[in-house]
Amino acid sequence: MPETQPVVVAPLLFGLVVSCPLFGVSIAQSIYYYKTYPMDSKYLKYFIQDWTQHFLQHYFSLIMSKLVHTTSLHMIPWAPGFVERCIYMRRAYMARVYALSAGNKWISAILTHILWNMIVLDDKYSNQATHVVIISIHHTSAEIFGGLQLAASVVCDVLITSSLVFYLRDNRGEFKRTQNVVDRLVIYSINVGMVTSIISLSALITWFAMPDNFIFSTFHILIGKVYFNSWLVTLNARKTMRSRLDDTSQMSGFMDLSVFRTRN
Repeated sequence: MPETQPVVVAPLLFGLVVSCPLFGVSIAQSIYYYKTYPMDSKYLKYFIQDWTQHFLQHYFSLIMSKLVHTTSLHMIPWAPGFVERCIYMRRAYMARVYALSAGNKWISAILTHILWNMIVLDDKYSNQATHVVIISIHHTSAEIFGGLQLAASVVCDVLITSSLVFYLRDNRGEFKRTQNVVDRLVIYSINVGMVTSIISLSALITWFAMPDNFIFSTFHILIGKVYFNSWLVTLNARKTMRSRLDDTSQMSGFMDLSVFRTRN
C-alpha cells in the first residue's frame, strides 16, 4: 500500500489546491445570489444550497476520509454521487436548451439518451471499481466503463454548448440592444463550453494515456466546480442583462429564452 499512496494522493492534492479558489468563488456568488434574488423559487435556492453542501462534504471526504486515513486509499477516492450531481447540472443546462429550441424534441431526446447512458455507465463502473484495489482499476472492465462515461461527458458538453450557441443566435431578435445581450450570452456559452469540454477531454485522455497514475482525478474534481460557478454567474447576471434592455417586451422575451425568471 505505501508505494501506491503518492500515485493516488498527489493528483488529489493538486486538484484540491486548484479547486479551492473556485470553491471560494462559489461561496461568494451564492451569498450574492441569496441577497440579490430573494424572490426566486425555493427549488432553485435549495438546488444551490444542496450543491454547496455537497462540495463541503466532498472536501471533507477527500481530506479526512482518504488523505488523512491512508488505509482507505485502496478504495475510490471521491465522494459517492459526484458524477450524478454533474449529470444533474447538465440536465439544468439541457432544460435551457429545450426552452431556447422552443421544445425541440430531437435535441432533447439525444441529450437525455446521453445523460441516461452516463448514469448507467457510472453505475457499472462504480460496481466494478469499488471491489478492487484502486491501483488495479485499469486491469478490470471498470476501465472500459469509466472511459465510456468520460467520453459521453465530452460529447454531452460539446452538444450542449453548440446547441446553446445555435439557438441563441437564432433568437437574436430585431432590436440592437437585444442582439448585443444575446451576443454576450453566445460568447459566454462558448467560453464555458470550451472550458468544460477541455476539462472533460483531459480527464478522458489521462484516463487511458496514464493508467499507472490518477492524474484524471484532478480534472474530475475540477469539473463540478466549473459547472456550478458558470451556473451561478448566469443566475447573478440577470439583473445586469435586464438593465441593458429598454422596453418591457424585450426584457420578458429574452428572460423567457434564458430560462431564468426573477421578480426583482
